[in-house]
Amino acid sequence: MRLFGLKKEQIDLVKNIFESIFTANDKVKIFIFGLPTKRRLHESSRINFALKSKDKNLNQKIAGLNKEFENSELPYKVDLLNWDEILPSDLSQIKKQKFLFWAPEHIEIKSPWRICPLGEHWVRRHNRHLDTGTVVDQDGHCRKNGSKKDILMGDEIELISNLDRFKKPAIMVSANDLGFKDGNMFNELIAGWAFYWNDIYKPDTPIHPNLVKALIATESSFDPKVQASNGEPGIGQAQGLVQLTEQTYKILKNRKGELKDHLVILNTDEIWLPNNNICAAIRWLFRKHETAKKRLKREPTWEETLWEYKGILNKKNPKSIAIKKRLAKFIERMHE
Repeated sequence: MRLFGLKKEQIDLVKNIFESIFTANDKVKIFIFGLPTKRRLHESSRINFALKSKDKNLNQKIAGLNKEFENSELPYKVDLLNWDEILPSDLSQIKKQKFLFWAPEHIEIKSPWRICPLGEHWVRRHNRHLDTGTVVDQDGHCRKNGSKKDILMGDEIELISNLDRFKKPAIMVSANDLGFKDGNMFNELIAGWAFYWNDIYKPDTPIHPNLVKALIATESSFDPKVQASNGEPGIGQAQGLVQLTEQTYKILKNRKGELKDHLVILNTDEIWLPNNNICAAIRWLFRKHETAKKRLKREPTWEETLWEYKGILNKKNPKSIAIKKRLAKFIERMHE
């Protein structure tokens, strides 16, 4: 999906307006043309659409669309043209510039969090090298996944974290810094990704972002550059805020592995970034909730899931008990 210089929320708004007038049974194609040369639109920008249809009531529907756009929060002027009424001299130029923006077959049910439908992932704007040697500016777009599984990659993780809904989570994280200099630096990301994964999985008891914050406190002391190894063969280095191991992120991105859906695919450079690390770690917590349930033969609490994440769920040695107590201490401090 191209963004045409608009924000994702604005693209959704425009498509919702079209879908308020047209249904899946309408035979219409809506083209966008006259795109700006700059990456983003400015306040005086105009968005031009040409509507192509044999519908005798097309002009009436265009009038309805004009009213919807006038009453919308879209900050740009929208011009809607009936394809059959465009002057031939103008039409030849529009044909060179046009991109198909919307058609009834585009109507689909998808998550309000995501740019791409199920089975596709977002690829950011980049330079594309053609066989001819030419380099072209490739706009951001959705790319199909061979596995048809839901996939998050670094580009879309960044886009999601900039959404308004991400910044207005259902459950807020505690502002207690837990005694760390950077203890509140990642609060928005912690609360936002807990909100996202709770919305995706819809557990009976949502994971509270305070538990994720306590986990980070014990894993890295809020230092995103921490790297460690527990010495166990096959586990590899633990990296970032939530100390994701090499073994873990290999599982998270394995399209044919133990995860049935909701993969998180990050390369070794991306896994360090706090946004990516927290997103992937909370996804892994939901997987650990499943494995803890099998181990305990009952529904685990989220605190028990943290123990499973750390590999100490059923361990009662002094070191494991000390880790559990430290986690509990941080969780309790956030309830004060």
